[in-house]
Amino acid sequence: DIDWLRFKYEQPWCKETPHVLVMKRNGRPETIVAGEIKPLPIQFQIGYKRWQGLSLRTLFIHRYGIMGPQNEEFWSNLGGYLEWMLLESQVEAVLCRDFDVASAPYSLDFVHLPWPCRYKTTIVQEHWYLKDEDGIRGHRRRHKNFWRQFRKNAHRIKNRFGEYPQVVCYREPEALANLLRHTEEVAQKTWQRRLGAQSFASQEVKDRYTHFLARGLLKGHLLYINGGLPVAFFHGIEYVGKFYAEVMGYDPNHKQEGVGTYLMGKLFEILLENHDQTYTIDFGVGNSQAKSRYCDSYFSAADRYMVAPTSRAMALNTLRVIFLVFHLSLKRMLAKGGIYQKVRSAWRYGTRN
Repeated sequence: DIDWLRFKYEQPWCKETPHVLVMKRNGRPETIVAGEIKPLPIQFQIGYKRWQGLSLRTLFIHRYGIMGPQNEEFWSNLGGYLEWMLLESQVEAVLCRDFDVASAPYSLDFVHLPWPCRYKTTIVQEHWYLKDEDGIRGHRRRHKNFWRQFRKNAHRIKNRFGEYPQVVCYREPEALANLLRHTEEVAQKTWQRRLGAQSFASQEVKDRYTHFLARGLLKGHLLYINGGLPVAFFHGIEYVGKFYAEVMGYDPNHKQEGVGTYLMGKLFEILLENHDQTYTIDFGVGNSQAKSRYCDSYFSAADRYMVAPTSRAMALNTLRVIFLVFHLSLKRMLAKGGIYQKVRSAWRYGTRN
């Protein structure tokens, strides 16, 4: 959103600079690519363990940053421009984030770049979403197992604490302090924080939430039990008929009560209850069996990453791919042995679970 970008690029913590491309036809803008250039560390990954290497000056383009027609001519022109940026060392790397693997970015060959600059080895993830065409009743009809579990969790929580949990939706600027403080209380206990997720106490998060709350776009949902104890959160941005999931998490001490599932169900009731037009909830990327229980569809998404033809960049990229190949091979081996989900759960939550 242009207002957010104008705000963001003026902040002292911002390390990105805008890099906007305009494709014109007959002198009139036809397609806009809203990218940015930023120092981005090379990522080395095995399982949930990640190491950050040296940073490369990277042109970053997200799939949501492209507005307008995306035909074959557009991608041919954009591909030529990206290749020129790398060959002329205008940037050290290009990252196209979260594109459908069946779309044009993955058919571009960049033949003038050496192979170590343009490995196609990548992690393919599922980008989940649901489209509301018939309200909450339709969702309950399509996802009966999810709502059956929701009701069980509601009764389980009530039986243990003597009352149903309370869901609070924070969406006013004056709610910022409580929203961030209570979210951080839960986030400190989550598996995401154990693996390095961002703190809600940072100035960047505070500024971002302040901006979107002031514009009425941010909805921060928190679940409270036992007289006001926060145990789960789900935040997102509502914009032009879509709700974009930002962050979610729950206190693992209350995993058995299913507080995460309960909050998700209440979120659907809030978002899907009163919409006359089609409403989409976008959960973003992430391979998750849980999302298949309450989402309607997904597409396979991945990043396309390329580096400039310099010894430094090619060496780092080759090392990144070596780690990635080992990661993907290990995942396939565990899946073949039927223990992938157990290892994944232990890595997230600890062996006690």
